[in-house]
Amino acid sequence: MRILQVVNYALDSPVFGGVIRAREIRSKLQILGHEIITLTAFPWEGGATKLGPKVHMPSSEERTIRLGPQLDLIAPYLYFSEYFTSDLGQNQLDRALRGEKFDACFIEQPFMGAPIMDYFRRHRQNPSIIYSSQNIESAMFEEMVSHEFGLETASAKDWVMALESQESTLALAADCVIAVTKEDALTLEEFGAAKVFLSPNGAQDRASDEHRDDFLPDMLSGRTALAFISSAHPPNVRGFFEMLGTDGSFIPPNGCILVVGSVGWPIKAMLEEAEAESLSSRLVITGEVNEDNLREILASVRGLILPITAGGGSNLKTAEALLSGLEVIGTSIAFRGFEEFRSEAGVRITDNAHEFRRLVQEALKLEETINFRLDRKKSDVLTWATTLATLEEIIDFCSNRKVA
Repeated sequence: MRILQVVNYALDSPVFGGVIRAREIRSKLQILGHEIITLTAFPWEGGATKLGPKVHMPSSEERTIRLGPQLDLIAPYLYFSEYFTSDLGQNQLDRALRGEKFDACFIEQPFMGAPIMDYFRRHRQNPSIIYSSQNIESAMFEEMVSHEFGLETASAKDWVMALESQESTLALAADCVIAVTKEDALTLEEFGAAKVFLSPNGAQDRASDEHRDDFLPDMLSGRTALAFISSAHPPNVRGFFEMLGTDGSFIPPNGCILVVGSVGWPIKAMLEEAEAESLSSRLVITGEVNEDNLREILASVRGLILPITAGGGSNLKTAEALLSGLEVIGTSIAFRGFEEFRSEAGVRITDNAHEFRRLVQEALKLEETINFRLDRKKSDVLTWATTLATLEEIIDFCSNRKVA
């Protein structure tokens, strides 16, 4: 089967959950023997990818809206549907896809739903449309905007309604929809989706005793550490401060929080703005790391923290944390989609910030790391090979619908 995959970010170097998931879907479909053409729609000019054709939003002050420092990166996506359904946008799609024929199309975000379906109509193609939802975008956006400045500012309520319309239209038009959690599946069915497949987030099993000690020793200076591994997605930054605050006095003198990934830079900036030296002095910010460094981190820290208090879908980092064999301190939202693992040994869950800090303090006082490795049957459930096994069923479903 020849499949078009439409994404809004380069899959070449996955750095956050949505990109990793889309890349894993691409890989799984290739393993199943399908030809995959990945079209990347960038929100700015100059975006680069080696994995397929690309289109982009042109720079335009008219399409710039100010939603606050944590939301400006999201703003361009709100214009995708308007621009790419226009003649200019459709011309870009024509040049990128050259009228090639496709049997199926995976659309990873609702922003490109209407433009891609318009493209297929113009070229008299009728491929199976699979909306590969990663979360309920309109609900997540509403939550983020409400936290930033309230829904009455900058016509934010109109943007939320527009996003929900894009999601519901795509869910209704698609041959089938993929959801990452049961809660998302129910919402997508309310949107009108005729068939919803559940395909949770997964992870690569990185737990290993083999690692090189050439990255962390100088950074940690002999201190014990818990790691917070995350992207700079705004709800991740928000959750960090809601659960840990800015007073780091609860962290023992010989302990620290290792902040790994792009989330470190907004956290650093906000701590500097707040002049929160108490917490800053107890953080070690690594920035983005490579696979070898990540394995070293997992082999060196006492445990992992998941201070997630907002956001939709499920948190891919939760699957990675559970597979690490380390103690995991998280919130109930962090375990959305992973409820069956909440009572596992080594899992500590609380939505109370004071209790969260106490659990962090206790974990950092441990004299040695405790291994909480899941048994093979349970760990297999969390790997991409298992969570994306439904893709074969999805392709069969779409093929049978076209035949019928």
